Amino acid sequence: MPRMSAAWFTVVFGLSYIAIFALDLALFLYYPLVRQFSFVPLIDASSGPAMHWYGLMASAGCAGLAASVCLRDRWIPEVLLQWLWIVPVSAMFASAFLLRQFFA
Repeated sequence: MPRMSAAWFTVVFGLSYIAIFALDLALFLYYPLVRQFSFVPLIDASSGPAMHWYGLMASAGCAGLAASVCLRDRWIPEVLLQWLWIVPVSAMFASAFLLRQFFA
């Protein structure tokens, strides 16, 4: 079994989540009123609003998983390993920026 890189997962998951969130590229949608997952938007009005978050996490998780399997820790310079925490913190701020219309 190949070794997975937590460092690359952290970087790629954080960066891809922001890109996927900004472009609204959720892998699937969840409709809580009808308790149904769907790859395409449902047209039925009784299905209620869709939740994109699960699909966003799955999309970013797939990107992070692919990167963690394909890339190796040794390809990240030692100096940068101690600064990996900046990626998730930056992703949080970017998410807040993208959601700013809801806080105005």
